Amino acid sequence: MKDVFIAQTPEQARLLQDMIYVGLLGRLLKSDASAGEVAKDKAQTVQQVHHRLTRLHQAELIEVRGERTRGGRPVKLYGPVAREYRVPFALTDAATVGELIRESHRPLLDLHYEAISRLQTADLLIRQNERGQMFMTLADTDGQDEAVLHSAFLGYRLTPQTVQELQERLTTLAEWLGSQALKREERGEDYLLGLLLAPGQVKR
Repeated sequence: MKDVFIAQTPEQARLLQDMIYVGLLGRLLKSDASAGEVAKDKAQTVQQVHHRLTRLHQAELIEVRGERTRGGRPVKLYGPVAREYRVPFALTDAATVGELIRESHRPLLDLHYEAISRLQTADLLIRQNERGQMFMTLADTDGQDEAVLHSAFLGYRLTPQTVQELQERLTTLAEWLGSQALKREERGEDYLLGLLLAPGQVKR
């Protein structure tokens, strides 16, 4: 298996920019699996997953690793062709990098705003952090507890060393959260988490 797969065709680029297909790749990166196993883990129908795995296979983004017998019939086991995938900017439909990022963030941001809009009522909590910076988030209507839905954008002046450490900590946080995530069949609630870090200044 390659360390990095670099997309070379528009079809490969399209699939690697589609979060549904990326989700299937993520499942296969954990371990080789059949269409049925992937369908169970991703809460999709076997027909849907089989079709999507076929597209990924035809685009040479995954490969057949072997077969397993189930009910007297051979079942294909799929696996990724690389540990990570890269899409060259030239293969995207974006005119600028900013547009590329906006389009990649849009589905998650839309889900975030949709979840917020389902709240019957919530107060806008405006307060100061320990460094004297003002930020806004949502709170229960009694103003005592912050809602589970949390949005806050803060600006800091940082050294390159601090930025590097922050990037490492964000990566560690994402890895820890991934280790805590439940399987589809386990009891729990679904949440979205966005971690954003970019040069810029918040006007205040």
